[in-house]
Amino acid sequence: MALTSCTPPAKGSPLFDLGDDEMEMGVGIHGEPGRRREKLASADAIVDELLEATAGDLPFSKGDQVALMINGLGGTPISELYILYGRAHEQLAARGITVRRNYVASTAPRWTWRAPL
Repeated sequence: MALTSCTPPAKGSPLFDLGDDEMEMGVGIHGEPGRRREKLASADAIVDELLEATAGDLPFSKGDQVALMINGLGGTPISELYILYGRAHEQLAARGITVRRNYVASTAPRWTWRAPL
């Protein structure tokens, strides 16, 4: 989700406009417009919706182990990202899904995958 649009250097202007009380849900990693625009919601409601869009769509089941990535792409303070991570972790645990690894960052990721221990 996004609260603002990105401004690609080649274009020099935002890809889309949002009102002060709006958010874009499902925005692309390169700033493409998302699935829909709506009024601002709570952090918990946002995480619940985004988690359901992925965990509800993929064939996860109780006992599965996952890697959980929360990334602000440079626009969100790390403390706020950990609030989102806490909610996502809680919701996955309620589904019986274990977070095996977590990746929380506010910049472009430079993570490498390692085989499970």
